[in-house]
Parts: sequence; structure tokens; C-alpha cells
Amino acid sequence: MATPVLEVAPLNKQFVLHAQGERQIRVLDGLQFALHPGECLSLQSPSGSGKSTVLRCITGNYLPGPGSHIWLAAGASRVDLAQASPEGILGARRQHIAHVSQFLHVIPRVSCLRLVMTPLLAEGLDESRATRVAGELLEALHLPERLWPLAPRTFSGGEQQRVNIAVALAASQVRPRPLVLLDEPTASLDAKNRSAVVALLKALQAQGSALLGAFHDEDTHLALSTRTLTLEEHIDS
Repeated sequence: MATPVLEVAPLNKQFVLHAQGERQIRVLDGLQFALHPGECLSLQSPSGSGKSTVLRCITGNYLPGPGSHIWLAAGASRVDLAQASPEGILGARRQHIAHVSQFLHVIPRVSCLRLVMTPLLAEGLDESRATRVAGELLEALHLPERLWPLAPRTFSGGEQQRVNIAVALAASQVRPRPLVLLDEPTASLDAKNRSAVVALLKALQAQGSALLGAFHDEDTHLALSTRTLTLEEHIDS
């Protein structure tokens, strides 16, 4: 079997509630799994019980607990994201990880098209080609061309989510990232637009990207997942 893109061995995480007498809540305790190229591992558990925490520990937005190891294949080597420096984590995110979060975080007054072009320009595309690839991606996600010159803060929730997906996956249209993290990527979308997102993700999966997702939408879960991991046994009751 191919070398794992991601190996969690193990992941621990607890939160300290400073306003409640330093009470500690253990969310993840000894979570272990490996993820290989082309797989999609679907994290399943009740809402609020750890799925997004797993993803945020991988991206470095949360600090993993003591004893944690998160091994990411980074070219010919591996980096432990649980032990890496902030600079090491940022480098891994730029080069090896695509992350679709739940919420759109953008600079105000920057157009939809420019937001999607920015990661393409960072990949080395010239202005003309970046414009073309960004437009093709927005078309695939059913974003009307009349919206492209506008700032997405004025868009509907579903439109903002599709812009969010386009920005997160734009660089992968040039160089597919080995690891794609998905935090409820289709939560705000109707059936037609869910299908468009699934098609985009399946294309990356076919190119060897490994997907790790928290899916509340059953259709997306069934369409993408090759394996399921239930987190309930790792949750502090």
C-alpha cells in the first residue's frame, strides 16, 4: 500500500474552561487513523463533538494536546504538524494542504474573481491564465459571471460558500494538494450546487488527493467517502 498522506498516531485534545474554575474538557483521546492517496475519510459524530476540532488541529488553528503526532507527507519527507514550528505549519499548509472551512474570510471590497485568482497567481500563473482558470472554476460552481466583479460579502449564504470553495481549491487546479480538508463544504448548498462541488472534489480524488471531511449532508458523505470514522468513542462524556 502507498505511503499515507496523513497519519494521526495519536491525536489528543482538551480544552480548559477558565471561566469555570479551570475545568478541563477532553474532546479527543488517542484518536488514530491513516489516510492514503485517493481516499476520502468521513468523520462522523454528533454535532459539536470533535469533527471540526480534528481538522483544526491538523491545520494548526488548534494546538494538539500532549503526546499527539500528526504526520503529513511533504514531498519526499514527513513533517509532524503536532510538533512543528508555526513557520513549518504555514509552509505545509501552503504547499501540501487545501482547506475548505465553514465560513468565508475575505478582505472587504475585493472582487469575487480577484479572490479566486490570488492563489493562482501565487502558483506562478500569469494574469491572463489566472483569470481564465478562476473563471472556469467559478462557472463549474455555478457562480454567475455578473457576480464576479462584486465583493462576496454581498452574496447569499450559498453563493459565499461556493466562493469559499473556489478560493480554497483554486491552487489545486494547478497543482493538486496531497491533502484536502473539508469542514461541512456543502452545508449551505442546494442539490444542484452540491453536485457541482462533489464533482470538483471527485476530480481531485481521482488525481490522488486524499480527502478528510466532516459532512453533515448525507448525500455528500455517500458520494465521496471511501471510509467512515466515528469519533464517539474518543469523546469525553
